[in-house]
Amino acid sequence: MHFTHPAFLFALFALLIPIIIHLFNFRRYQTYFFSNNSFIQSLKQQTQKTSQLKKWIILALRLLALACLILVFAKPYINRKNNAIATQNNLVYIYIDNSFSMENKSKDGNLFHEAKKQAQAIAATFDENTQFVLLTNDLLAKYQNPFSKQDFTKEVETIELSPTFCSLDKIYNYCLQGKHAVKKGKNLYLISDFQKSSTTLSNIKPDSSIQVYLIPLAANKVKNISIDSAWLLTNEIMSKEPVAMHVSISNHSDESIESVPLKLMLNGQQKSISSLNIQPESHIETILNFTTDNKKIQKGYLSITDYPISFDDKLYYTLTTNDVKNILYVFHSKENKYIKMLFESDSSIHFTSCETKSINYQLLPEQDLIIIELNKHITDGLSQELSQYLNEGGNLLLLSPDESNYNNQLNTYLGLPQIEKLDTSLTKIDKINLEHQLYRNVFEQYPENIDLPVVQKHYKLQKTIGHNKQVLISLENNDEFLICQQVGKGFTYLLTVPLDNQFSRFPEHAIFVPTMLNMAAKNTNQSLYYVIGSNDIIEINSSLNPSILQIQTEDKKETFIPEMLSKTNNIRFLTHNQILHDGIYQVTTGSEPVSSIAFNYNRRESDMDFYNYKELDDLIKDYQLSHFTLLNLQHKSMASIKEKISNNGIQLYPLFLILCLLFLLTESVLLRLFFKQN
Repeated sequence: MHFTHPAFLFALFALLIPIIIHLFNFRRYQTYFFSNNSFIQSLKQQTQKTSQLKKWIILALRLLALACLILVFAKPYINRKNNAIATQNNLVYIYIDNSFSMENKSKDGNLFHEAKKQAQAIAATFDENTQFVLLTNDLLAKYQNPFSKQDFTKEVETIELSPTFCSLDKIYNYCLQGKHAVKKGKNLYLISDFQKSSTTLSNIKPDSSIQVYLIPLAANKVKNISIDSAWLLTNEIMSKEPVAMHVSISNHSDESIESVPLKLMLNGQQKSISSLNIQPESHIETILNFTTDNKKIQKGYLSITDYPISFDDKLYYTLTTNDVKNILYVFHSKENKYIKMLFESDSSIHFTSCETKSINYQLLPEQDLIIIELNKHITDGLSQELSQYLNEGGNLLLLSPDESNYNNQLNTYLGLPQIEKLDTSLTKIDKINLEHQLYRNVFEQYPENIDLPVVQKHYKLQKTIGHNKQVLISLENNDEFLICQQVGKGFTYLLTVPLDNQFSRFPEHAIFVPTMLNMAAKNTNQSLYYVIGSNDIIEINSSLNPSILQIQTEDKKETFIPEMLSKTNNIRFLTHNQILHDGIYQVTTGSEPVSSIAFNYNRRESDMDFYNYKELDDLIKDYQLSHFTLLNLQHKSMASIKEKISNNGIQLYPLFLILCLLFLLTESVLLRLFFKQN
């Protein structure tokens, strides 16, 4: 047994001395003991009317009650087995949750400020020789070396809220596998609001070398609305053209939200607004329609007004327009009149054509669409170049040959279905896949009795398992007319007829024009935005070949150099968590601008759902985390926290308080019912 206030033990021992004396020789010392004590004198007068036994029972009960009362103030406790490490002065890890959810308020103010004060109070409990490792969600390298108590207290004051998402098991594993993993007897104090999205106790494997203390901080009930994501259904964006942006909004509270204004800003101007009603604990999707400006790079953001959680109220984005399309047509022996008529007269298309044997491979990476007439003269070199082009996100249209001796060399190289025998039976186009991006925006309303092209003859495709093809147009006999298959990052389209009216009326039909133009839509790899902390590879479509890049905010106050990756046809780089704030960032090489990219905070913290004290206790039991201990330190003073940490064992003072009251109650009952005076 241990005592918080050992001074009370002296009073206890002083009280027990008379008891011991009376047990061994009461009569010898009764004159000395009772002579000058008025309380005992009155007791002596009372015992003259009662028996010696009754007197001793009452005296014993009173002395035991007094002894228990003294022990209550001494606050005795029994050290837990798994708490033995905590009483030693070894390496101490203290984790302060600096996620955005710690902006929430409690009756003592900001949770984050409360967490920092608790960390300082915990450190003050240990002696001057203890070493402290400071942990935050960022797991910064500068915190790898332990601090002294004084330096730790100063460093805690410098911590700021961070957009970095870090799960609890990652913090735990860092302590086990990090720089100080070889040291035994470590203590880990986790001060957090224990948001459910990051409290992953199920992933923790118990380790006896570390004792973990969970210190939960509960916030006032709070409502939160978040803009979760935004996306477009097409990669092709033209200047001065209408765009439909899809947006997902969530209500993370148990109350319905009405008339929430959602604004869309583009290049400093409001382009669209919508009023939303969201049911409790649900999300909705809406569409904002707007028209782009006459700029190559379009920059903007979506916004709502929500208090007090505001980090997820804005979603920044960038759009890149692609006004001029590069199309290369590779024919076998004679140019196709339908392709030439369609593309040569369009001022927004840079059209180039050449024979198979005279193709310039250096032109391939710059093309938005390559059209090739299949024939037996396609070389291995061309097949390799087309494969590389598709891997980098290009679009390729293959037209079936007008000869029956095609060897399927390119189909095999690209993993496409083999072209088989010619089917000369008359049929007709039956179905168009309107769900595919190629046709998604072609029809405002699909006609019920649409007149589709007749097909006089077509090539059959090999029926194989494993091809990830999508049938875009099918015939009445269920054969494929046009298919699409992803190869690398690009898409390959395969038409089972050449563009010849002896095979089909497809090139003379109205559906031919949108089919060909939509194939030229650039399969851009640049996203609307990136998420801070995800460390995704960022890819920008650019013909530049810079040796070094710079990333900077629009006001140029923050600038850093990313890690350049191997370049193919696009610029690829990593930011390595150097982005700390959401917004639009400029990508430059020297003084020349390259592009703009948007970064947003992770939305995993938008859901304001937390584990309370009881739920954490249940989780500890469910996952058998015997080396985990819960500490309730919220709303406690610095002195109370120090006392709680110092004496974190099985508290016995409640037991002694109950015993004290029980002894007094027993005395009262005996005096009233059994030891009545005559």
